Amino acid sequence: MSESELLKRISELEVQNLALIAENERLRKEFGLPLKNIVVQESITEPVCKRLNGYAQIGYKTLSSYSQPDKISMIYDVNSFVPVIKNDFAEAKKEILIVSPFLRKKRIETVFEWLKEPIQAGISITVVTRPSESYKEPERIKECIEYLQKFAIVVQKSNFHQKFILIDNRLVWYGNINLLSYGSSEESVMRLDSRELSAELEAMV
Repeated sequence: MSESELLKRISELEVQNLALIAENERLRKEFGLPLKNIVVQESITEPVCKRLNGYAQIGYKTLSSYSQPDKISMIYDVNSFVPVIKNDFAEAKKEILIVSPFLRKKRIETVFEWLKEPIQAGISITVVTRPSESYKEPERIKECIEYLQKFAIVVQKSNFHQKFILIDNRLVWYGNINLLSYGSSEESVMRLDSRELSAELEAMV
């Protein structure tokens, strides 16, 4: 499956998920049940903003603040995704797969702190990244890989660009946030609950 086909599939699943949430809200109103606060998280990038405007037309809200972790959200920026993914890591039951082609030592150290709870619980953690020789500074990357190997299985793979995280073959984080090296305030990521999409992404590794 090509990356364009994968993005198309993600969009389809995203729309299906939104449709189910909308139907849930309609039925709750019809039968007088309390409404759940459902939010789509806004990112800074223009394509996502356009998509969120479309969601708003069918009754969804957008949210820039990340101070409400009890909300059901799907699209995040570099600030708002942090408390949610930390919680997902803490609740992992079996395995975590991080596909991150680029590495920065400082970012790895930060993510290591997020992963302490699943590491202590014996959760399997695998990181897929590029080999050190594919960088202009191979020694720096070699140091990063050695650090990762202290707490994760590291798989080195050349010439790939996908960035995603899979948790328990079910939760999917997919977007342009490179978990182990990100820095740009304009990066964003989607969170989806889909065993089908998780399997498709894992097959690409």
